[in-house]
Amino acid sequence: MRSRFTNSLFDLYEKIGDIQGKAASLTMLGQLLADEKQDFKTALEYLQESFEIFEHLKSPDAQTVKEIIDKIRTAQINLINKDSSEIISPYRELIENIRELGIGY
Repeated sequence: MRSRFTNSLFDLYEKIGDIQGKAASLTMLGQLLADEKQDFKTALEYLQESFEIFEHLKSPDAQTVKEIIDKIRTAQINLINKDSSEIISPYRELIENIRELGIGY
């Protein structure tokens, strides 16, 4: 569930026509939720929305977000399997992918 602030932020992006900025913010929030809160469900929802926007824009960032989604799903499965050594690796790669998007983390 998005906060009122988050909804306002995304509404502002749409109002000013910065759909790519909205997608980048969704990516960052999704990554933070997965990394800091282990809220994989919400993280994947944000990332899926970001992916769809980037895909609609025909942005190469769509592929990067898809890879992030896949890594979070892998981390989620590994967490279920309690294989901690396998949990950490996708997150390290995930952070690098976020940096490649240029949205900073």
